[in-house]
Amino acid sequence: MEDWDSLNTILHDEPSIFYWNYNYNVDYRNNLWVADSKIHTIYYISKEAETWNAIFKVSGTEGKAGARNGNIKSSTFNEPSSLYPY
Repeated sequence: MEDWDSLNTILHDEPSIFYWNYNYNVDYRNNLWVADSKIHTIYYISKEAETWNAIFKVSGTEGKAGARNGNIKSSTFNEPSSLYPY
């Protein structure tokens, strides 16, 4: 497995687009969590020093509605409208 090359990611990564950020919330570390109901996914925007402003897809399959538990690759949501990070 290759190591993550953060400089390469920063220089060559495409911007993330939120289609309909129905709801958002902030956790105890000030990370911003976003429920994007239009594309059925959950993201968080990091405010931690090592990953400042990086956007991470937490769960859901973009463009695929459903209600399936699983990991980041297989889980689905149906228009998530709220979330509460701890």
